[in-house]
Amino acid sequence: PAADTATEFARQLGEQGITVTSTAEGKAPESKPIASVSSAKLSEIMSFMLKNSNNTEAELFGRLTAIKTGQDNSPEGATKAVKSILEAHGITTTGLTMADCSGLSTGTQLTVETLMQTQSKYAQTGTAVAPASEALAVSGLSGTALHHTFPSSTNGLIRLKTGTLDTVTSMTGNVSRTKGGVLTFAIIINNPANMWSAIQALDHLVGQLPEL
Repeated sequence: PAADTATEFARQLGEQGITVTSTAEGKAPESKPIASVSSAKLSEIMSFMLKNSNNTEAELFGRLTAIKTGQDNSPEGATKAVKSILEAHGITTTGLTMADCSGLSTGTQLTVETLMQTQSKYAQTGTAVAPASEALAVSGLSGTALHHTFPSSTNGLIRLKTGTLDTVTSMTGNVSRTKGGVLTFAIIINNPANMWSAIQALDHLVGQLPEL
């Protein structure tokens, strides 16, 4: 704004017959900041995105991945970058078609195999992707899991990522078994005759997994 103002001022001086021969940048006097704002860490933003199924942030993470890997900052660049990251971690992309990274565009398809391999990678402690498992919604405690009807006995035992659109509902994550051990799961229901019944059936099935 300051430079634009100076340029306009010089132009108007010229209209009055005054020639401006040079410009110089000013120097602000010594000062102290009175306030500052810092962004949350990317891991914290990712946690919010996963827990709450925030589609906008999912797309933004795709764009950041594109920039980081040298791809175009575009839907195409983001999906290409995400697929390359999956493949680099040994996760199959067979049957995976990504129209965007938000999950909202039509044309996106994926398989339970891709989801299962992703969740299995999350569960590997000591790896760079392990924090993603901790960022999932937790049954009875946080995020989109609170919108699902799991038995109260499973509170804290199911960590999940949900996904529901007009013609599909899905859920993937991992479960702490009451008898010990961890299970990973992925379920996709396409074109259910009754969406509400499909969601209830999905909740019932996943709610039984801790007892296996």
